[in-house]
Amino acid sequence: MTFKFQQRLQKELDTGEAAQETLFLARRNIRPKRYPLHDVAYVPGDLLAVTSKRILWITDRNPTARGHDVYGSIACYAPIGYVRGISLDTRSLLIAFQTGRSWSVPLRSLPSKISA
Repeated sequence: MTFKFQQRLQKELDTGEAAQETLFLARRNIRPKRYPLHDVAYVPGDLLAVTSKRILWITDRNPTARGHDVYGSIACYAPIGYVRGISLDTRSLLIAFQTGRSWSVPLRSLPSKISA
């Protein structure tokens, strides 16, 4: 996990709260830089964390900053009891809530390690 995401996770956790499970998808370069004036595109990073009280989604997605924000991030969270279901398809991890809303976390490929 990168320093930026580690720091944001620590900031979001309440006193005495700890991440029991995490899934980190690092920011990736999707178009290699071949020429000096050629732009590089990135796929934003995502971090899902589950605590005893809630589920957190931290991302550096920013459509106005070419897909990702170098320094910033956005955090969303919901009580763990509101999770109605979790499903996985070829492109995303879908987390459905009792309220009818859902999160769709895009997956590039499954990570090699899921850590606690």
